[in-house]
Amino acid sequence: MAFAQRHYDYVIGGAGLSGLSLCWHIATHPGLADKSVALIQSPEDEKHAAGKTWCFWAKDALPDPVSIRYSWQHLEVYAGKTALKVPLSTMGYYCVQGEDYFAKMMHALRQMHQVDVIEAQIGGFGESKSGVKIDAGGRPLTAQYFFKSYGNPDLKRARFRLLQHFKGVEIETDAPVFDPSTARMMDFRVKQLDGATFFYVLPYSETKALVEYTLFSPAKLPEEAYDAAITAYLNRYYNLQQGRYRITRSESGVIPMADSIYRPQAGQRVHLTGTASGIPKASTGYAFSRIHRQAKHIADSLALHGSPRRQPDSSARYRIYDLMLLDILSRDQKLIVPVFEALFANNPIERVLRFIDEQTVFSEDVRVMASVPWLPFLRAGGRNLDMLLRGGIAPRSTSS
Repeated sequence: MAFAQRHYDYVIGGAGLSGLSLCWHIATHPGLADKSVALIQSPEDEKHAAGKTWCFWAKDALPDPVSIRYSWQHLEVYAGKTALKVPLSTMGYYCVQGEDYFAKMMHALRQMHQVDVIEAQIGGFGESKSGVKIDAGGRPLTAQYFFKSYGNPDLKRARFRLLQHFKGVEIETDAPVFDPSTARMMDFRVKQLDGATFFYVLPYSETKALVEYTLFSPAKLPEEAYDAAITAYLNRYYNLQQGRYRITRSESGVIPMADSIYRPQAGQRVHLTGTASGIPKASTGYAFSRIHRQAKHIADSLALHGSPRRQPDSSARYRIYDLMLLDILSRDQKLIVPVFEALFANNPIERVLRFIDEQTVFSEDVRVMASVPWLPFLRAGGRNLDMLLRGGIAPRSTSS
């Protein structure tokens, strides 16, 4: 498309989840109504979104155009000897699919007079005292601030580096086998491979569901290993042999799980957002709600201060909790299932969800931490005392 102008107040690089969310929060903020925004969409953004399914239980900061495809009011958890099926009373468990998110957000943004959507590949960017120059498909743009929502986080200072890697398949069965009112959030009744290994199942109807195999471990598996695990799980727990169901869609991905990846800036006027900034929660990889809160915080800061004054996306106490769990995932893998079993067995489910989402108050954190085996966390704290004293941040001398 032709560029409507050359200079913008804000340029956002990347039209993925974080880029779209940030653009929407800026464009709809009443304190930023006179600001111009360019959203640079790469040719791969729509294709990348099409293979995503995002689940969450907090709808705060969710953009208005986004529709929830499915929701559940009961959750199942299987860990060790614990088998739970519990109702959600004050929240729901929700699912948004990537193609819906991209289409509806892009349609809404294209209607906004202060937003230009530019389809181009970013060739690079450079910063000066007065602004940022961005190469958008060979055409120069300038901006007061550039928000980079693509790329990988900087892991140089991370002591623990794991991956959340997964493969999921949407299936249709010949006969009803699923309970569409209940999402299976975590099922650890599978072989544990170098970390935490579990399934989750999202039933869309009695005959349709997303079945996802997820691992928290140092490295991906061969493709055939994911497929074999999914086949075995469907056979064992749903009595579904191959031939009794059809795979209609598949998705896979990798999310970094590492400590000390908080890095909000790549320059005075270049700010990182989304996964590039380390927003996924270090110990679980959850990112959907966190990305929207980050976008809202940036827009609020721009309106209040005229600049994106950034705070860590996790407070010191949550960074410390994450650090200890990452240590256990890396060094005491056999203890992970007992930790999750105690977490879910000894706490109301909604307290656990708020804790995972970093929305608890400190008194709730105390109850959560008192409910799990203390020895693994004590050992993890002792092994990482230097980082605990720094609020969960590794010393700068940590090797890469």
